[in-house]
Amino acid sequence: MPAAMVLESAANDKQSEEFVILRQEARHRLLEGKDILVFSKPQALMDWLVPKLKERGEAASARDHLFVDAGTLVPGFSLAADGAEFFCHSPFIEHCEDGDIIRNSAALVFNVRLQAGAETFDYLEIGDAHWEDLEEIVRITKYHKNDDRLAWDLINIPHHCSYLSLSDEKGEKETEPKPRVKEVLRAGKRDAYIVSCSKPVVDAKESYDQIQPPHIQARKAYERYLKEVGGRKFLVTMEEPNATKPEPLVFDVTANGVSWTKAAPVGAPAIITSRPSRAG
Repeated sequence: MPAAMVLESAANDKQSEEFVILRQEARHRLLEGKDILVFSKPQALMDWLVPKLKERGEAASARDHLFVDAGTLVPGFSLAADGAEFFCHSPFIEHCEDGDIIRNSAALVFNVRLQAGAETFDYLEIGDAHWEDLEEIVRITKYHKNDDRLAWDLINIPHHCSYLSLSDEKGEKETEPKPRVKEVLRAGKRDAYIVSCSKPVVDAKESYDQIQPPHIQARKAYERYLKEVGGRKFLVTMEEPNATKPEPLVFDVTANGVSWTKAAPVGAPAIITSRPSRAG
């Protein structure tokens, strides 16, 4: 859970019942010291936690093992033992400092590295990050020479295909991404997929004036960069197999690569590719 969610201080009647329950459960588990990991360790959270630990007769450092910092691997998983590891890009401590908690900026952003045989593949999960957050992630990641953690065979784009995850300008026909956001898009590998968790993104006249996401201008930008890196397909969760009855997207990860799987008309699984799988 991101630290911002544990720190949320808005009155209960200003939040959804579900969010209040999640926040209270997170605080309970953190105090109990089990069944939770908290991403980022801002001073504001420690100011809340340390006195409560003292009341329990525990040291201020008693919960340190439950915190995960940006730029590190999530403990408990490894490629060798699990075939998967999780590298935390965000949130940063500053996302939760000074009492100014911005939920989207404090969202979890991961590079998930998967191993199949001798091959490794990368899934980039971006949550609801805005373009400013992505630019900062790229800057910090490159500074620490972790450029490979920006690569992706599969990417879940942020914020329901909003242009604000690419730039502060929507664009008339297509959004022009900010420079460092372009670096993320160009980090896609050949045969990669882009997934938008959103309503259908329709290329119709009225879509270009739509205020709320998804934005057709953003879709066009993503599709352009996917084509540039030799990717396979831009997928929208609420469009597959159709907008009337959408179904979950499923991807297979094998030594031959990452492939989108969907049910064939006769019910047997079919692997949807635009070119033959890689040898290996």
